[in-house]
Amino acid sequence: EPIMASAMPLQDEINITRNLLIDAVRTHIMPKIMMPKSMGVSREDIETLGKPIYTDDPKGVQILPPPNVNSAGMNLQLLESELTEVTGVSPQNNGAQTAQNETATEISIKAQEGGRRSADYIRQYNETFIEPLFDRFAMLVFKYGED
Repeated sequence: EPIMASAMPLQDEINITRNLLIDAVRTHIMPKIMMPKSMGVSREDIETLGKPIYTDDPKGVQILPPPNVNSAGMNLQLLESELTEVTGVSPQNNGAQTAQNETATEISIKAQEGGRRSADYIRQYNETFIEPLFDRFAMLVFKYGED
């Protein structure tokens, strides 16, 4: 079983949570507008930014309440910390940017983790490709080879 198999469900959940967070932020920026169809307002009028919406009954226009973004951000941080615990790889080594300048210790830790990850990738490649290739090659030499 691959080393990262235990982290895959967490990564899927992180992706879903991030997408929900992005959708929630979009809803805050571009809120959904609800109005009766009988008002005769076209979809183009609603979707065009800065264009006024003309209607006979302004009270009929309502904005759908946007979701709470705070809980999604907190859930995302919890999931990322769990992923760090499961994999042993820091978010910085997964490509996350740090807000402050890196210290020498952080650079050293990144270099060590990067070397370990490279070694894991090489080991996985050897186990899944190189070893079966040589096994197959040895079988063919044994089967068809001549003394």
